[in-house]
Amino acid sequence: MDLCHIRTLILLAASGTSILAGPLKAAEKSIVIDRAPHKIQGKNTFQKTFSAQINPTEFALLFEQDLKKESSGGYWNVHINDKRLGRLEAHIPQIGTDDKPDGFHRIGFAVPANVLKEGENSLTITGRGQPAVLRNFVLDPRPLKQALQLENVTVRVKTPAGHPVPARLTVVNDRGQLVKLYNARQPKNAVRPGILYTLGTGDSFELPPGKYTLYATRGMEWGVARLPVEVDNMQPLDFTLVISHEVDTTGFLACDSHIHTLPGSGHGNATFEERVITIAGEGIEVAIATDHNHISDYTKYKKTAGTQSHFHSISGDEVTTHNGHFTAFPFDPAQAVPGGVQGRNPLFLKNDNWGELIADMRKKGAEVIILNHP
Repeated sequence: MDLCHIRTLILLAASGTSILAGPLKAAEKSIVIDRAPHKIQGKNTFQKTFSAQINPTEFALLFEQDLKKESSGGYWNVHINDKRLGRLEAHIPQIGTDDKPDGFHRIGFAVPANVLKEGENSLTITGRGQPAVLRNFVLDPRPLKQALQLENVTVRVKTPAGHPVPARLTVVNDRGQLVKLYNARQPKNAVRPGILYTLGTGDSFELPPGKYTLYATRGMEWGVARLPVEVDNMQPLDFTLVISHEVDTTGFLACDSHIHTLPGSGHGNATFEERVITIAGEGIEVAIATDHNHISDYTKYKKTAGTQSHFHSISGDEVTTHNGHFTAFPFDPAQAVPGGVQGRNPLFLKNDNWGELIADMRKKGAEVIILNHP
């Protein structure tokens, strides 16, 4: 064998070694921030410092969480060096869930380029959410999509005639638990862990490899579509689920007379934009907006979302006092709320005299008044 061939073999061998070692070296650069479990609850938050270098590209923060109860307006926010990466959201066990596993879910957040700095860095999780346990914090030098091997899933919901229909998509893992839907938020959907309200025309999200079950529902009048799927990170997936109207409700209307939003009531977690999608997705035909001491109007949000044809909305108010809560409607959003002023009011009105408040409700146009609770 001549020298030229020997040199070629040496170069090939060196190249092969480099190729094999590349992924290992990348993996070795992962930074273990903290493996121990930490409970966050009330004022007990999480903070940990770690050493790192500037990240020229997107990195991924990975950890495991056990958070089973959704918050109502309060959340745990995740920061690195004062850069907010996102918030923790509950992975609620569904009915019939296997309760043997410990309940932890592996989740990830994208860390944008240049968030890390040379030397000491800080990871903090603060807020006022529901109790949670967190563990196994690792900083992966790859983008989130690569670190979790996320694959794109597109789902459409149609009627038997082939028409798109608003619906609720529910996605659970092989243990029957709601899972995080990555990169799912779009202008015309509403997303929470394992739940996506859609207009049926086709919404996409990403999942890590695993076995899942997709469900499509639309309130109590419609059927249920169920589809087991397996995500293998090999190619994008595209599914169509078909549901039909199964309950004859001729002469009736599906009505929800008690609906809140976070901007209107200061609690809950749905925006106006999300609420008009969820209403359509649950098959509600008459929706009464009843924020606390605030007269909300869904009209412009329905137009933007394209849900005008799916339901009729009425502006109402949950007249809220320390002495009782009343739902009353209809009201003119341009007028003052009963017992208060136009626009923003305190959560609890100062006047808690039922007789005076009911008289004011009638005066301002209420035809229906319901005592919700004392």
